[in-house]
Amino acid sequence: MSKDEAYQYSSFYSLGVLADGEYLESPKTMELRVKEIGYPAVLERQRSSGDGAANIDVVIDSPPNSGMVRLLTFAPESIEEEVVEVHKALIAFIDSRQTKRYEHQKEEYETELKSVLNILNAEPSGPFNSASLPVLLQEKAELERSLRSMVPGDAIVTARVSDEPAGLSKVIIVLGLLILSTVFGLIIAYVAEFLALVRDSLKRDSRYGG
Repeated sequence: MSKDEAYQYSSFYSLGVLADGEYLESPKTMELRVKEIGYPAVLERQRSSGDGAANIDVVIDSPPNSGMVRLLTFAPESIEEEVVEVHKALIAFIDSRQTKRYEHQKEEYETELKSVLNILNAEPSGPFNSASLPVLLQEKAELERSLRSMVPGDAIVTARVSDEPAGLSKVIIVLGLLILSTVFGLIIAYVAEFLALVRDSLKRDSRYGG
């Protein structure tokens, strides 16, 4: 590797999935969460510790129909260690949230299943009656299927470096995407704030008969 040329560092995280194909958290939601919360926090932590990561740019996106969050950085070999640390920290941020959501959903399914089993195993004088048996058995089967079908999130690759320099054109394109994604995030934030103000105004109007 040349110490002056930019290489591409790539990380991919596959988001967890529920039985019906729904994600534990939608790719776009996770993408925005990493951009707005995880990435600034990681850079601030690295800056405070003096690790020199403050100037490392990371493109964060979720490729369509992939169910993944992707991290891209173009940087010379001279700061490879810092790039790897930032990618590892961001992957850990995603994984921590995914693990919590997975465990929470799993606990909900297990609690519901335990409740159904308790009813099925109850004495005749209890809440169970033969008329509800088909419904309970179907609910039991669906909950067991949901538990079996849950797929936790997984880090596919972390800070994999390209064999060859990325090339100036590719770097420019990706940096352009970084700028566009930042602008897009700001627009979303402003629109959300505007809509909140409109809702508050409408509530006040209706309250006072306006």
